[in-house]
Amino acid sequence: MSGDDSARLAGWLEEMMARGTAKAVAPIAADSPAGEGGSDGLHANAKLMMQIKGLLLEMDELRDRLRLREGEIEQLRRDLAAAGQPIGKGPG
Repeated sequence: MSGDDSARLAGWLEEMMARGTAKAVAPIAADSPAGEGGSDGLHANAKLMMQIKGLLLEMDELRDRLRLREGEIEQLRRDLAAAGQPIGKGPG
């Protein structure tokens, strides 16, 4: 991973942690770039990959919850529109 990519990922993870969305994400080892540092570097890379997978799973869960909420909102809008029509009159 390039230095720029690593810095962007670290910034993104810090932002997610600040928002409270990234639970139990450990800090990234900035002194162990990919391919360097022997077993410490490999351990840091494995840890980083596990963190990324966890964030992706959490993002998928949040996306699914958002879709459900959007469906609920659409149904409430339809119910509200139907309730606003005069009694005895159908749509259109």
